[in-house]
Amino acid sequence: MVAIKDGKFLAVGTNDEVDAFGGENTEWIDLKGKTIIPGLIDSHIHVDNVASQIGWVNLKGTKDIQDVLSL
Repeated sequence: MVAIKDGKFLAVGTNDEVDAFGGENTEWIDLKGKTIIPGLIDSHIHVDNVASQIGWVNLKGTKDIQDVLSL
């Protein structure tokens, strides 16, 4: 059983464990023994590659030092 309120999980467990979290706007979902896992959001970056590029400055389109300094 899970208890959800305002789009957030309040509790996950047996009916007895979750029952204490009931309230006026609580949505109850009986999972009937099924497993529930949180959604995963994968930004899919390669940390070592991103870290090596942090110090890079794109100078494309610059013509002189004033253009560079205006970045």
